[in-house]
Amino acid sequence: MQIIRSKSVCIFPALCVVVILLISCNVPSDLSKDISTEEITEISEASEASETSSRTNSLIQGTDSYRDPSISASNIISNSSSQISSESVSISQTEHDEPDSYGDAEVENYSPSVKPTMAGSLNINMDRVINRNIIGGGVNFSFSDYVYYDFTSSSGFNLHVPHGFGIKDIEDPMWENYFKAMEFTGMEYVRFQVNYLQWEPVNDNNDPNSTDFIAGYVFSPDFKKRSDTAAVPENTYIYMEKMYRLLDFFEEKGMYVVLGNWNFESSGSLGFAPGRTNWLSYGDPNFYDEFAESFAALMYHLKVEKGYKCVKGFSVFNEPENISNYVSTLTTVYEKCAEHLERLGIRDKVLIQAYDGPILWSKENGFGTATLNNMLSDIGEHMDILSLHHYVSTIDAGPVGGNIQGTISSRLIKDFVEPIIELAGQKPLILSELGTFAYADPNDIERSAKTIKLPLFNAEAVTAILNAGVKGYGLWNYNCHLHEHFSMLKPKIDDLSVLIPDDVNFYPSSLIIKYFLSGTDIVESSVSGFTINGQQRVFATVGCMDDESTILLVNDSDEPARMRIRGADGSKPYRMHYVCSGKTDRIYPGGEMQISDGTVIFLRPQSITVITTHTFGSQTVR
Repeated sequence: MQIIRSKSVCIFPALCVVVILLISCNVPSDLSKDISTEEITEISEASEASETSSRTNSLIQGTDSYRDPSISASNIISNSSSQISSESVSISQTEHDEPDSYGDAEVENYSPSVKPTMAGSLNINMDRVINRNIIGGGVNFSFSDYVYYDFTSSSGFNLHVPHGFGIKDIEDPMWENYFKAMEFTGMEYVRFQVNYLQWEPVNDNNDPNSTDFIAGYVFSPDFKKRSDTAAVPENTYIYMEKMYRLLDFFEEKGMYVVLGNWNFESSGSLGFAPGRTNWLSYGDPNFYDEFAESFAALMYHLKVEKGYKCVKGFSVFNEPENISNYVSTLTTVYEKCAEHLERLGIRDKVLIQAYDGPILWSKENGFGTATLNNMLSDIGEHMDILSLHHYVSTIDAGPVGGNIQGTISSRLIKDFVEPIIELAGQKPLILSELGTFAYADPNDIERSAKTIKLPLFNAEAVTAILNAGVKGYGLWNYNCHLHEHFSMLKPKIDDLSVLIPDDVNFYPSSLIIKYFLSGTDIVESSVSGFTINGQQRVFATVGCMDDESTILLVNDSDEPARMRIRGADGSKPYRMHYVCSGKTDRIYPGGEMQISDGTVIFLRPQSITVITTHTFGSQTVR
């Protein structure tokens, strides 16, 4: 994401201290609602929904968890045979052994005082998988992408990860609480934003085909003994140690991590750090080989020497679409990366994430599928994952290209996702950056008031992309305050060294992510009705994993909605969780229920609702 890099950076120190508050609460539920035959007919005659796109893209073969046979396709939950008379539909109260904790929030059994004018149905086919074994949702995780932070001075706080000046008794509690917040989100895919100079601030040697692992890199045992490394800041080594600590956590949680190189500039500047030696410039004779060697060396270190299974691969450039020699540069770099991974014997262990930008547009060729089609034909074997960034679509009229309400599916799915999936075949597509600028002041996009429309957009987009066959996504963003408008964390007012959950973005984003676990199958579903002025305003996707199922529902309108659910698994009790306009400071309880065929529920205006059989212990971080 580069659209607002020109803005001045406001640096907030980032030591995240968050505590999970486990307060048991009873969640009585009585959402029963009798509906007349006339109302049922009214719902059933709502406008027909278009058939959900059916794609069962197989996983690419070979590497780790995405290429790992230990992650099998989930079992498909069969349709419940339970039927109920259309004369009366009720949701019975059920109990779980361990009720979720929502802090001090009490269950609110929502039923609008006035009959909603917006009504429709959700029809689920549990027997038909349309997107098998997803990677899952996640985030863009800022590590060493924008600014080279000074850990060692008395005023030096890192914006993204905990730092207590190396004092274990200070740092360990910081990390513990930082990890609690990360675990709460349920993140599966992590686009880990780094810069290659972080591990190779000086060249290992002058031969890119002979890698010096003894003294060549920050992680090498004899690196500090080299005469040419005396000027390398101590922060460089601190960064590496923090990288290990983060990767240890990602490994423990079984996440899917892709390292994304940041801040490539076609002008020749590959560095981002004032005071560092930019020993390699774009256009140097050995540029491609040296650049590829650096990534291959790090992957060898992380995969072989450190044994990280969570590290799946890397992306060499961030948003390269504006370079003039787009095709030749990418083609050469991907080929060289593959060559150096092969030279080190790890090509089958490392995935190359390709493009990492709007892959149907380039400065060289404009918009269209020709470039992608040609590159897949020429060097597709070196483009293991296709990665798309998307900020264009909106759900209401906004400052981005004059787009109007209802364009998420038409712009995102029709113009971008479906053409890429069609060309990609067996290669997975990830929306590695997903967000919107549609609701911010066009004159000051970072500092205008945040509203639920930001995560609401993401939730609606997630329903669309999972239904269309996208395997994973990274919300923009988790912990980068250069783009504070979209961050899931924010500085604590009375202690800027502490990061706490952002009261607009953190909980809605977590709710979108956390119930669609890695390995979930997306099954066929369709929504009918729910239109205002001819535009659909309610969206859904349904995921199944083993014998658990989850329904993600989004109402992007200012009106409540009445929904009849058909085809859901009725054998297990569900819990409802939601956020909505005015309630984004935690995940709120909507009660427990038994869903039978024909069950009716109500959706709050501007809301994200999850109905799931998964049970997690906490719904608030404090």
